[in-house]
Amino acid sequence: MRVPVFVARRFATIALRALGLRALLFAGAVPAHAQDDRARHGVWGGLGLGYGLASFSCDSCSHPPLSGFVISGNFGVTPNPHVRLGLGLDGWENGLHTGKLPTIEMWTVLLSYYPRISGGPYIEAGVGLSHYGLEHGRADPLESVSHEPAYAAAMGWGYTLGVGVSLIRVTYAHGNVGTLYGGGTGSNGWRQNVLLVGVAGRWPP
Repeated sequence: MRVPVFVARRFATIALRALGLRALLFAGAVPAHAQDDRARHGVWGGLGLGYGLASFSCDSCSHPPLSGFVISGNFGVTPNPHVRLGLGLDGWENGLHTGKLPTIEMWTVLLSYYPRISGGPYIEAGVGLSHYGLEHGRADPLESVSHEPAYAAAMGWGYTLGVGVSLIRVTYAHGNVGTLYGGGTGSNGWRQNVLLVGVAGRWPP
């Protein structure tokens, strides 16, 4: 028995549509699988070097901004491709010179959010400890601060807010360290603000 022409054509049309749909689904699955392979996961780490502008104030004083070098490092884990958790350290020093050398150190628990599952920009926020020290400078790039007790120092709480694009990282850090002590120097309500700009790489990206 011969199959009517219109039935054969109908069957061919349905078959071609089914094959086309299957091909589209397969084509879409391959990039999705490739993206899954590139998705951010596991342990991560980062290093950075840059420049920072710091300002200081207390309950009864204010100081003009100072510039200095910044070095940063962080590491952590990746709960999902869009989120990274970690610990970070940002250190700032008012150049390399002898005599009184202002320094800032910030240890934070970081949360970074990435809109993309691989590469791309990110925003981050951190909270932790902020330290200020008026140290003895040595003008030595390998050991810029001597082991002598600081002229003045204090530690308190602080937070950071930042954004990264490619290898550029911009961070604002605030520290409320309280009362400075040491060397007969004391200032109540010591606060510090730093704007950091640097080259910072994270691996994997």
